[in-house]
Amino acid sequence: MNQRLGIKALILDQKRVVSGVGNWVADEVLYQCELHPDQSYLTNEQALDVVGKLHSILSIAVDCLNDDIPYPEKWLFGFRWTKKKAGKDYLGRNLSFLQSGGRTSAIVASMQKLRSVGKKSTSVTAKNATKKKKMKTKKNVSIEGSETKSSDAVEVTLEEKIATKTDQKPDVVVSKKRKVGITPEEVHSVASSISTVSRAKLTKKKQQAKKCKIKPKIKREFKQEHEERHKDETSLNITRAVSDSKEISMKYDTEERKFRLEKETMLNQVDKSVKDDFRKVGFAKWQRQWLPVIQLGPYDISPGPVRKYWMDFFHKRNKAPRLVYWYGSPKDDLSKSFSFLSKNTIVSYDEGVKKSRHELSAKIKKKLLAGKQLTVAEKVLVKGLTELKDESEMSKENRLSWMKIED
Repeated sequence: MNQRLGIKALILDQKRVVSGVGNWVADEVLYQCELHPDQSYLTNEQALDVVGKLHSILSIAVDCLNDDIPYPEKWLFGFRWTKKKAGKDYLGRNLSFLQSGGRTSAIVASMQKLRSVGKKSTSVTAKNATKKKKMKTKKNVSIEGSETKSSDAVEVTLEEKIATKTDQKPDVVVSKKRKVGITPEEVHSVASSISTVSRAKLTKKKQQAKKCKIKPKIKREFKQEHEERHKDETSLNITRAVSDSKEISMKYDTEERKFRLEKETMLNQVDKSVKDDFRKVGFAKWQRQWLPVIQLGPYDISPGPVRKYWMDFFHKRNKAPRLVYWYGSPKDDLSKSFSFLSKNTIVSYDEGVKKSRHELSAKIKKKLLAGKQLTVAEKVLVKGLTELKDESEMSKENRLSWMKIED
């Protein structure tokens, strides 16, 4: 791929690097790393710094949301919401806005400067040019040398041929044909040699015939032996397969028992109020909207980064995080479908219905009646509310049945 991406566009790519990084998080990471959003190359130290800051910022942000406290005052987050007007950061440095990776970026231009690779590339190209010139001169010299050699060779061969043609003399004298007489002794010796050759051919034919008679017998014996050996091998393979299947089933049973015990001990440590909310549907606040969600436990999803984060959070703080799945998310890509939220941002389904959060806004209703095109966010909301309504009528066990969970 001959494509150069800026660092901001790269970390915003949900499939390539990490899912869950939004626009303000990316700006915060680059602000703390002192990198320009369009920087298309990093040193090893800069790359490690980006990864470290990304991890620390996300973990601090989740903790702040969970404990319902504001973000650190030194962050860019508290100074960037000026509707693209010039402002200042915590240290009084001027803020500016630009487009990077298709999003608006807030930066401190005096600190986050765009670095170029001009000198390095020109020196490399100059080296390549000198190498090419040397190669061309070598080729020309070799071609001229080969031409002179070939011309000399042609002259020598022509001279030699002319010399050989002029110097040739008939050394061999061909005698004229004459009649030759044959004696009776010679006739007898020829006849005897013919008879010995014919006898030798007959004996060879007889030996071949004997061999032909022996061959079918050997073939039959070999075939019987091969069949018996094949039977023995098949029976041995069957016994091995049976024993292997028994071992596999025993191993599977032990692993299943071990997993059940681990799951039971883990869920017994979770607070009952949190455990009772597993697979409960409701609404969660995201920015200014209340969107349809379902609360999940760690074993309601397949093993992966989401379950691992839930386990690490629980072991670290001895407190279960609130994990939700957003209804309306694309089912073929679940990387953007889960979030960890604080308890005060989630309400039950009945409470949301009382406040009419299960209904579409007047704006969306007008668009649907007029047959106008909905935005992506509006389509997700319409789909999510439909899924929420369907699953609210199901039992907890039957919800999210389409999601294949691998233990």
